[in-house]
Amino acid sequence: FHQDCAENLLTSNCPLCEKAFRSITPLPRPEENAGRWFNMVDYDGNGKLTKEEVVNIFSAQLDIDAGKLRETLSNLWARWDMDGDGVITVEEMLKPKKGLLDFVLNARGLDKKSYGDPPKLNDTESFFAFWDEDGSGELEKEEVVRAIVKTYRLDFIDLGRVVAVRSVVDAVWDIFDQDKSGGVSRDEFTRRDGLGDSLAAQLNYLG
Repeated sequence: FHQDCAENLLTSNCPLCEKAFRSITPLPRPEENAGRWFNMVDYDGNGKLTKEEVVNIFSAQLDIDAGKLRETLSNLWARWDMDGDGVITVEEMLKPKKGLLDFVLNARGLDKKSYGDPPKLNDTESFFAFWDEDGSGELEKEEVVRAIVKTYRLDFIDLGRVVAVRSVVDAVWDIFDQDKSGGVSRDEFTRRDGLGDSLAAQLNYLG
């Protein structure tokens, strides 16, 4: 529940399960203290998060419709549940570039590094140079998705648009990653009718 709502309850019983409680502890945001967040959300203390636990906690912490969240979460769950056992462990949550925490940070536009306004996709040379943060001359699929999400300021509340971006990138990726290296080179991204042009055309509704 929202903290203000919980503090103003007329009884010391949960309005959902009716169990009595003695105190209220504010829940940290996952980007602030991921380990503590996980432990508090893990209601039964088994070291794993179910889909329902994630839906419940994000519905309470974020201004988002639970029905919409539950609908779009099914498209993302397989990415976070890496061993396919139906639950998320803390290790899976913290997995770089693929875990739930990384998605939350990226989708909400949060990062440990502060950027200026990034160039749009239609300026493929500048876009690639801006997001090739390690100077490797390649962008991996997850880096491209993250770059689009941040560039167009998509956030966690609009999961549907984030899922749509990922679907578009997935659909065209193998066309341009012809050597199956997992990354696209500057030339593959910036050349005429390359990956950058293709994504710009298909995602032009983003602005």
